[in-house]
Amino acid sequence: MSKLLTLLFGRLPIGWLQLSHNKGRLLAAVAGVAFANLLVFMQLGIMGALNGSTLAPYDLLNADIILSAQEGNTLTDSEHIARIRMFQALGTPGVASATSLYIGNLPFTLDDGTSVSLLTFGVDITKNSSLMPLLNL
Repeated sequence: MSKLLTLLFGRLPIGWLQLSHNKGRLLAAVAGVAFANLLVFMQLGIMGALNGSTLAPYDLLNADIILSAQEGNTLTDSEHIARIRMFQALGTPGVASATSLYIGNLPFTLDDGTSVSLLTFGVDITKNSSLMPLLNL
């Protein structure tokens, strides 16, 4: 292996010579790099799961535009907006329909005393709902 690397690079790097001289050191270096890669992939998986759970409520909506308060980053942490903004959006050419969406957290206590919070959505069911067809009544 050293002869092949010598032909390719002209001279061998000192790091490769140190690692190949002691097999235990080479094994420890490869194990360290593999462990670092495992940690990076775990972080990417957790980040993907968090992103998916943030986007899950938006998947329930069949909307082209969602109006929300300026300081809100997600559906659940924004303030209320005036209903007049919805009617202003309806006055815009090309907007076919609009409906209000009410979002709240419902505290719920299980039989064993565990407290959980359920994310609830409320819409006017007399209008053509913009929710998924599976949820339409």
